[in-house]
Amino acid sequence: MKRKITLQGILIIIAAALLGITGTTVGVMALMGQSSAVTVDNFVGKTKKTVETWRTKNSIDSKQVSYIYKYDEEKDKDTVLKQNMKAGTSFTSDSKLRITLSNGADPDVEFELPDFTDQNEKDVKAWFTKHKFTSVTYVYEMSETVTPGNFISMDQETGAKVKRSAEIKVTFCTPLDSEEVIVTS
Repeated sequence: MKRKITLQGILIIIAAALLGITGTTVGVMALMGQSSAVTVDNFVGKTKKTVETWRTKNSIDSKQVSYIYKYDEEKDKDTVLKQNMKAGTSFTSDSKLRITLSNGADPDVEFELPDFTDQNEKDVKAWFTKHKFTSVTYVYEMSETVTPGNFISMDQETGAKVKRSAEIKVTFCTPLDSEEVIVTS
């Protein structure tokens, strides 16, 4: 007995075959961990912690992400300056993401110390902060000749060239009725 196959029957057979192939492919991809692609974020301007959170969340091996540090006068330490992979790129098991991070301001950069005579504490401290000095100690002592809150002296010569990492002691005038105080930054 011969059976007649209709067009509808052929379409059902083809559809079943396609579903079987699709289901098998999806299953194999899921088993291989490729069911959801990892996309590289734009990390520029963000922190190293942000990159590490992304790496951990996406189960990326630490050997696939490397960090290079370089001094940067504008960005704080551990801020991402650039990355080798564009944002939106798919990250695969063969990918290597190189992140350039700020190491902060270069401690060996030199500055000429200005004359702080007659300047107040706020302005002097602002100068050291602006130039990112790291080892300035502020000391307060009484003086009958200097206005309270103003600069008295420092242990470096005015006009001297010093590295921003140099240890510098700056003395300000405190009111005559107060106690001596030492503050370090």
